[in-house]
Amino acid sequence: MIYDKESVKAFVLSYESRPLNKPLVEQDIHDFFSLDPYNISPETNDNIESNIFYNELESVIDNIATDREFYIFHMLAHGAKYEEVGRIMRVSGERIRQIFNELLDKLP
Repeated sequence: MIYDKESVKAFVLSYESRPLNKPLVEQDIHDFFSLDPYNISPETNDNIESNIFYNELESVIDNIATDREFYIFHMLAHGAKYEEVGRIMRVSGERIRQIFNELLDKLP
C-alpha cells in the first residue's frame, strides 16, 4: 500500500487526541466491570476503520523505523505533543517534528 505523507501525518496527530480538560476515564469503576451484555462500552464500537488503519500503519512503521522513531510515532499517535515527547527524549519539540517527518518519508 502507498501512503500519502500528509494524510498519515494528520491521521497520527489526531488518532487519539483528547481535550486537555477531559479525564482519561469517564466511567465510575463500578460501572466499568458491568456484566450487562446490552451495556456496551462506546470504546468498543468507535472508529473501527481508524483502529484497523492504525494497526496496519503501526506494523509498517515497526518494520522500517528505528526504536526512537517508533517511540515518537507511538507517543504522537496516543495524544502526546512534540514538546512533551521532546522533554522525555531531552531534545526540542522541533527536533521531534523533524524526526517524525523523516520517518514519514520512509513510508512506502
